[in-house]
Amino acid sequence: MLIPAERVAQRRYVRAAQTQTQPFALAQPPTVLRGLRDLGFRDTAGALCALIDNAIDAYARTVDIVLLTAGRKVEAIAVVDDGVGMPPEMLAAAWAVGETCRLGDGPHLARTGFGLPTAPLAVGQRFRLLSQSKGGQRHGVTFDLDEMTAVARPALTAAPAAWPEALAAKLPKPAGSGTAVILERLDRVTPAAPAALREMLRLRLGYVFQAYAHRITLRVDGQTVRPIDPLFITPGSAGYVAGAEGATPGPSFEVGFGSGRVTVRSAWFPHAFSPYGRDRRVIDAETELRRKVLRGCEGLIVSRLGRRLDVVTAVGDWRHQTNDRAFRMELDFSPDLDADFGPAVCLQTVRITPAAWGRLERGGLTQTALQLRRLCRDERYAHAAAVQAQALSRRRPSLDAIAKATSSSPETGA
Repeated sequence: MLIPAERVAQRRYVRAAQTQTQPFALAQPPTVLRGLRDLGFRDTAGALCALIDNAIDAYARTVDIVLLTAGRKVEAIAVVDDGVGMPPEMLAAAWAVGETCRLGDGPHLARTGFGLPTAPLAVGQRFRLLSQSKGGQRHGVTFDLDEMTAVARPALTAAPAAWPEALAAKLPKPAGSGTAVILERLDRVTPAAPAALREMLRLRLGYVFQAYAHRITLRVDGQTVRPIDPLFITPGSAGYVAGAEGATPGPSFEVGFGSGRVTVRSAWFPHAFSPYGRDRRVIDAETELRRKVLRGCEGLIVSRLGRRLDVVTAVGDWRHQTNDRAFRMELDFSPDLDADFGPAVCLQTVRITPAAWGRLERGGLTQTALQLRRLCRDERYAHAAAVQAQALSRRRPSLDAIAKATSSSPETGA
């Protein structure tokens, strides 16, 4: 039987850790643990994206985000996947800061070992981790921030765990393997209202993981998340419009960086597509979705391995301008170039080095931006001329009537 590479990496990591005197020890002082809550996750969706990264790396085919609510309050959030799961020995490492089995083991979305526990702590003060390998028993471990910051911090030991009844009622039949992270004692959920949180999660998850829609199904409270291409040139993605009213693909190319690569995509939008003008009214849900996505990514979209990280508005001598909102550019870099693009631990910000930006400029990035600016400027001028001509045509009957009345009136002498 073929054993998934993720499980092989876990076994190798656990065997190495068992030779240590104090495996998976949490040596950080209380101030460090509290500080992890401010690691840089912008909101609840950003923190949950880090947990979904783990699920994708664990070969999950389905990830469910479940909100456990009481009235108008979200009491718990569960991220449940059907990946390869973890043995009990690996559970003891998964909660520890910086512990990971993925370093030097191929390209991964999650790469630093900070997704757990930092992502759950960015939302709440307590989380439970349940996992089951294929053919094994489900085990669990609980991380409570108050207990971990006590003078005598107890060691976390995985123990057999039952599936929470409230969670089982909102999920399909549990798979034979997988992992669930249940966030509790929530004190930093944004937005706080359950309906608003569901809507925001569906929008953000579809945008961040659009490139993975072919291999994983994301659901929020049972509703499948639709993939969203911020360039709106991918047929089948949310907000896509075919024909003259849709986005027009711009230049696409690759820039070589030695062993790594950067893929650049671009697109520009006709006036009728981009809902920025004050005279435009939102007429349907798709137009409203495009408005939210476009306004949320004004600048250079940066992705790593297809997973969207950040939107850069200024780098080198390039600055995002107001009229640049009529086009979009996205660059996607390979993990080999982490040193050049400096993705933060939270995977929500990047820091492009001057050397990397110079390479992109020589590869044609700024030239493409100037070309798109000219296209959008010409389209804007053409639209303004068409509007002026239409207004003149509406006035023409009145002007003709005045001219006719003037020519038919009798002349008067002095």
